[in-house]
Amino acid sequence: MTTTGGKRVPGSLAIPIPFLCGGILSLSGICLLFVGQFAGGGSLVWFFAGLSLMTGGMVLLWHYRPGKHALPTILLFALMLRLIFLFWPHNSDLNRYVWEGHLQHAGVNPYLVAPSSPMTEPFRNPGWVEINHKDYPAVYGPLAQLIFRAAQLSDHPVLVLKLLFLAGDMAVLWLLLIALYRHGMDRRHGWLYAAHPLPPLLLVGEGHLEPLLVLPLFAGLLALHWGHARRGLFLVGLAATVKISAAVLLPFAMRRVAKRFWPLALLPFCLWLPFGDGFLAHCYTLSRFAGAETFNSLVQLLFAPFLTPSAAGMAGIAIFALGYCCLWVLDPHQLRAGMLVLGLLLLCSPVVHPWYFAMVLPFAVLYRSIPWLILATTATLLLSVSLRHAGTQHWQVPSWLLFLEFAPFLLAVAGGLYRRSPVAPAVFPPPGSLSILVPVCNEAENIGACLDTIIIAPEIPAEILVIDGGSTDATIALAESDRRVRILHSPPGRGTQIAAGYREANGDLLIIVHADSRLGPATVERIWQHCLGHPHVAGGACTARYLHPAMRFRITEVLNDLRVLWCGIAFGDQVQFFRRAAIAPENFPDYKLMEDIELSIATRQAGALTLLRTPVIASHRRWEKVGYGRNTLQVISLSAMYLILRSLGLVRDKGKAFYRYYYRGRRKAVQRQ
Repeated sequence: MTTTGGKRVPGSLAIPIPFLCGGILSLSGICLLFVGQFAGGGSLVWFFAGLSLMTGGMVLLWHYRPGKHALPTILLFALMLRLIFLFWPHNSDLNRYVWEGHLQHAGVNPYLVAPSSPMTEPFRNPGWVEINHKDYPAVYGPLAQLIFRAAQLSDHPVLVLKLLFLAGDMAVLWLLLIALYRHGMDRRHGWLYAAHPLPPLLLVGEGHLEPLLVLPLFAGLLALHWGHARRGLFLVGLAATVKISAAVLLPFAMRRVAKRFWPLALLPFCLWLPFGDGFLAHCYTLSRFAGAETFNSLVQLLFAPFLTPSAAGMAGIAIFALGYCCLWVLDPHQLRAGMLVLGLLLLCSPVVHPWYFAMVLPFAVLYRSIPWLILATTATLLLSVSLRHAGTQHWQVPSWLLFLEFAPFLLAVAGGLYRRSPVAPAVFPPPGSLSILVPVCNEAENIGACLDTIIIAPEIPAEILVIDGGSTDATIALAESDRRVRILHSPPGRGTQIAAGYREANGDLLIIVHADSRLGPATVERIWQHCLGHPHVAGGACTARYLHPAMRFRITEVLNDLRVLWCGIAFGDQVQFFRRAAIAPENFPDYKLMEDIELSIATRQAGALTLLRTPVIASHRRWEKVGYGRNTLQVISLSAMYLILRSLGLVRDKGKAFYRYYYRGRRKAVQRQ
């Protein structure tokens, strides 16, 4: 069969054009890389050309949909690429792995004895000459050391370790494809890992141990995501015994897991026992290395014109600590935390080799994070530094190369700051019906106008539920005048009322509308169509606008949008919506106050949270009653305090204390006026 205009025509074997062109580009890029490796002065030109072709091949393959044969096609192509790079000259790091395994066979603790120590003279072999950083003892964890020692059982430990790294990297790809399948996502996204130049070139070709780290880390976070708590905690802990840096994810891994399972995360640390006091020596070595060495650090690069290297290092630690605390408070999903925390660690670290970005690559593919996919690609350019050093013995990182590495990443981050519909590893069925929930309490002056702006297209099966929290005015009578409305009664408290309405609602898609909000003519239809067309979206909010002409309200509107985009936190006056498939009625946050924050977090945990560019009119009455400045400070302080207390597990009353403080404070402010 042949293909014409997208159709198969009998007669010969059909090879899809994207697959053919992508495969040719990738293989051509590999050829150029090998030519450059063995060429003379023009090796860097060959290297950049080869890397560019491999990247172009990856992008073309990403547009190829292999259908039911996706899994074997992607796996076989990835395996072929990696087998070719077995013949790539290995990095000096691999000599280090072999040396430390050799020391262990000689009965020497690699954490206590540096390769340059006179104690190692009887054990030195030809590979010792090519070891880097001979003044530092071992910097890899006990699991890595045990694997290095096991490789010494072979006559060809370098090849054994390369094959082991290849197998580990292929296992990461297999897990990624399984994750895409389990979440109903298109497996073609697996090409972004299978054909990416970083894993075959740096992990297999150069022979870096990152697959030993990424495999248990990625598998552990996936296990936690799929509900296998014990297995997940153990695997994340195991990753920390390859490189201690993975321990930064342990708090996030343990966060939503029963405390009785927490010891499983620490169980792998028993692998330190055969090395005696090697753990303390290891920590000291790492601190000494981090304080003395710098390479390819974005923080160092940004602060170099203003600070000394040591001060820039302290700034990196401070930025990481602050970012880590912010992520903890915002409570991202465990898988997303893996990408964000590891990415933050890489950006703030003093030493960042290009193969380190293998840690974030599978997460970036799963979330289709353009900035991290770009940085994992451009960071590979830094391999040219070691290639030049191998030929000239001159170590230099030109500024133009750092610009090529980080500028596209920073531009992608800047462009993504206003990305309204992020991607998440989740796929929901299309909604079949709609429920609009309107919590009210003494809203006679607003309910009629609010209901008038709720315009529902005839083809959308919908209902409107007005949930009353004890009104004493004409709210109920006015609501009943709209024939679309069904009245429900609930104890007071906006979150409590919404939860009561949700339990009685029939819709697959829920929209929450405050009585003092006004929808645009197409707001409901836009929300409906967006959820139909974006199956990864679990919910979201709309862009709220105020009718007040003052500039301060324009600033508030922008800040509200950025809060949703950057923090994933929407407020109720932004018309929140969510899917029943994402948050079951029994899991809806039945809170007296702060239910909008809890709903935002629950939505992000289930899938993607989006911000729709379909403006709704929010009321500014509360700003006028209390005062703009006072209201702004109160909203910010209460929200921040709630998120901090929540992150520490100190909110146990479903927001009742915040409810009492918030409304008591408002009554006092109004009385003062």
